[in-house]
Formats: sequence, C-alpha cells, structure tokens
Amino acid sequence: MLLRSCSGAQRRWRLSTARCGDGGCGRPILRRTITDKGTTIPKLLPFTLDPNWKTPREIERATESRHLLRSLLRECTYLPDSLARKYLHQHVHTRFAKFGFKVWEHRDDPAYGPRIDDKLREARKAVGLLRRANEGERKALLRVLLLAYGRIGKRRYELMLPLMPAAMGKQMKEALVAGEGEVDGMEDAASRVGASQRVPPTTRKPSAAEVNKGAWTSYVKDFSPQLRALLESQIRMPPPHLTRPTLRKLKPQIEELNAWLRPMPISRVRNKTEEWYADVLYKAHPPLPPPEWQRLRGLAMGTQKELMRPRRTALASTRESALDMLVMYGRPNPRKAFGNREAHQITPRFMRRLWAQVFAQCPVMDWDAVTSRWKVTWGEQALGGDDIPHILAMIKELAAHEHALDSVEATETSLLHTLTFAPSTSGHTPHTNPGYVKTLILRLPTNPTPNQTSTHTGDEPGAIAGMALYFPNYSTWRSLPGLHLEDLYVRPAYRGRGYGGLLIRALAQEVLRMGGGRLEWSCLKWNEGSLRFYEGLGARRMEGWVGLRLEGGQLEDVAEGRKMGGAGRGRGVEQASASR
Repeated sequence: MLLRSCSGAQRRWRLSTARCGDGGCGRPILRRTITDKGTTIPKLLPFTLDPNWKTPREIERATESRHLLRSLLRECTYLPDSLARKYLHQHVHTRFAKFGFKVWEHRDDPAYGPRIDDKLREARKAVGLLRRANEGERKALLRVLLLAYGRIGKRRYELMLPLMPAAMGKQMKEALVAGEGEVDGMEDAASRVGASQRVPPTTRKPSAAEVNKGAWTSYVKDFSPQLRALLESQIRMPPPHLTRPTLRKLKPQIEELNAWLRPMPISRVRNKTEEWYADVLYKAHPPLPPPEWQRLRGLAMGTQKELMRPRRTALASTRESALDMLVMYGRPNPRKAFGNREAHQITPRFMRRLWAQVFAQCPVMDWDAVTSRWKVTWGEQALGGDDIPHILAMIKELAAHEHALDSVEATETSLLHTLTFAPSTSGHTPHTNPGYVKTLILRLPTNPTPNQTSTHTGDEPGAIAGMALYFPNYSTWRSLPGLHLEDLYVRPAYRGRGYGGLLIRALAQEVLRMGGGRLEWSCLKWNEGSLRFYEGLGARRMEGWVGLRLEGGQLEDVAEGRKMGGAGRGRGVEQASASR
C-alpha cells in the first residue's frame, strides 16, 4: 500500500480484489481511493494487471504440483497389483482435480498458501510411500494393498456405505445413491412409511441402565440386517487385527452413576452411546464384492497369477554419493546413498504372503435363500478351508477304527468355525481364526527327493498322511501351561514310517516353546498297539485317574441348575455367586 499526503487530503493506492466489469473479463484492477474531510470517493484507473500474473511462490507451487502428479502416476504404474495400480491411479487423479479446484476458488486468499504447502507435503510423502512399495519394502507395500482393498482409507468408507441403515440422514442417503449402494429392501420399505403412520417419538429418553439393556436405538440408528450379520460374524470369528482393534460385543456399557453417585445425565448418556456406535463402525471390516474377493483369494493361494511390470532403474552415474549429498545438502539421505535396506525382491512368493495377509481380514457376504439370512465368509476361513474335507475324512476314519462312526456329528461348517490351524509351510501366513482346537496337518513333500521316491514309490506328492488335534490345558500344582492331544491319526497307508512320532515330537516342541510342563492325552484300553507305542516314547499311564464327562441333557441340567450335586452344595454355590 502506497500512502501520499497533500494539503488536507490523503490519496491511497491499493490493489483491489474487485474485478473489472467491462465485458466480464474478471481481471484485477488498480483502485485509487481519495479521502478528503471524511469523504471517500473511489475512482477507477485505466491500469489493469495480467490475469495470468502469479507470484514467484505460486509459480513454484504450480511447478511442484505438476512434478508430484507425474511422479505419483509413474509410481502407480509399477505397483505389483493390477487392482492397486488402477485404484491408486484414479485416486491420485481425483484428489489433484478436487484440490486444484479449491486452489482456484481461493486464488485471492493469501492465507490459503500454508494449506497448499501442507497438501504438497502430503503428496511428497505419498510419492515416498509408493517408491518404497515398488522397491519391495514390506510395510509400504502392505499399506498400499490395504488401501486398494478397502481395509483403510477412502475405499473402506465407500464399502461401508451400502451397509449403513436406510433410515439415515440426507447426506448419507445421497452418498449411497452416488456410490450405487443398496440396502435391505425391508428397511427401505420401512423408511418410506408416511409420517402419519409412524409412531411418535417418546418424550423421555432412556437412562444408562436402559441403554445397557438394549434401548440404545433411541439415540442412534439401529444396525441394518447386513451390518448386524457382519458384526456378529466378526465377533464370533474375529480376523487378524492388522488395521482395526478386535470387536468384542454389540452392546454399549455405560456407567449408570456419575462421580457424585447420581444417575448419569441424559446428555452424557447420549454422547457415550454415540461414541460407542462410532467405535463399532470403526472396528468393522467391510465386505469386498464377490468377484474381487474370489480374485484376491486366488492370488493369496497362488492359483491366480499377476503380471508384474519391471521398474526402470536410474543410471548408476546419476546417483550421488554420500559425500556429495553432505556437501550440497548438509546431510546425506541414507536411502538414496546406500539404498533401501528394508527392500525385498518382489517375487510371486513374497506377494502371495502379502495378499494372504490382506485377504485374511476381507469378508464376503451372500444371501442364503434356505435360511433367509446373510452368510458371511472370512478370508481367514477360506485360506484354511481346503484342508477341512481331509480333516473331516480322517475324523470319520478314526471313529470307524474305534467302532463309533455313528457318533460323529461334525460337519465341514462346524469344523471351519471351531478349528484353528498351525502355521503353514506353503507360503501362507499363520492362521489365527479363533478356533478352540489347533490342527497339525502331516503332508508329504511336494517335491520328494530321490531317496524318498525310491523307498515309497506309490506315494502321491503333497498327500495328507495324518493329523494331530490339540488344545491348551493348565497345571495348577505346577502353575504351568500345557497341551492336551485330542486326536492323533495316521492313515493306514502311511503307518510304520515314524509319522506318529513326528507329530508327537512337534507337539512336544510346542509345549517347550510356550514354557509348558506337560503333554497329555487319552487312549482306549483295548488299543494295545497304540499303548505300546506311547510307552515306548516314555509316556506313563495315569492309573489313579478316572475320566468323567458331561454331555447332552446332563450338561444342560447342570448348566440350568436342575442338578447341583446335593442341596447343601447348591446353596453354597448360590451364596458364593451372590456375594461376588
């Protein structure tokens, strides 16, 4: 601003934010304001500025943004996953176009410069993330895959929208329509009921105790059928918590009394209910579309191949040494000077492990017309599901050997929900689905050596020869954990080769690894061959112990309190439970 003084009057020159009205050109004009005895008379001067005129810093920002856009798109083309390449390429274009329009809207706002600098800084970090991912850094590449498959970031929000309740706000409904999301038809029909047919809302809001009992829908919307089925399945079979904490329950737990031992205020109850609702949605893993889920499953199991584009490497002569960086920049960049020490060679096996890690927490939802319910299948189950038919077959073979085949009630579905699997040697990540029994699968070598083929010429490579099902136990006298072997089975064609001892040895190593004190199991009295085998290993019989079992109706009677083992003992249990 230029200020001049003359006799009794002040003339001010300033660059006005007004735009020229001649022809609607919108160019900035130079305005002179003359102040004389309190009267302001604006006067337009014929001087105009170039509409494309920018400050040097604006030119630097525009140039840097173009370079960053090109770098991001170039790094996207080298990603080893085609879906990640396509999604991130589109995401980068969308973000630059959206923020570019915001920059144009605030072109006359000098305070918007720091905001632009922050976005440029985020773009530089994104370039570094993609570059490290293409170099084979595991953490960076895993984050890129999680972004592309909707476990984190914007795509997760887009996948969650179709699961949200239909009776939601206008903005959320518009977002569902824009994302081509669908919600349950019954909920849509309920939301279209006229205002005259709806039940008027109650004037009294529920208290904290009522909310804890299930009356939380007065403060937040109820879950849609799809979302409720997904959340219940996630609680029953929680996936590996790589990106989200474990979801444990679907009911809020709000303190009923405040610090003054008075009932919790309604406003506080509402806020805590909304916080619980937001926390549940934060912990949810949205399902993938079925074609995309099947494709990711094939990549994780190695049945589907992915074309990996080789990256063009820079010339060795253009790389600066650590001394040159120290002279030019004051400090060297270790990654540029010495290379990325966390980089791996991107091989199909390396990518298969990362795909399996992402796929383990990706569900898919299908409508079961028989049960009229939503069916949720998690990737963690699908990774170990190929062994389920073999496990069930060996369970039936063992039951037939023990003359109790009619007592087998297990199915593939029940085994899938109750078994967990030990780490696999086929390149997959360890299975961590929360089953009650762990399973060791004894599989023959896929590529047998010449000695193995000469000894057993009729063996099929990769065939399943046996299994061991076990679960943890505990010794109170020693205060040490241990393992209980439930089933040990080797198929008849593979007996006499030491495979049973190999399974026992693996379980003994597991006990020592966990710092345990014992490995125990039961054996039928008439099975003399197995008893001699176990005694040859050093196991001893527990002659002073008698095995007891509760099942069926007897188990329900005890659980319901109909049989308490004596009236005096029953009163003691009731009294103890009441005093806790």
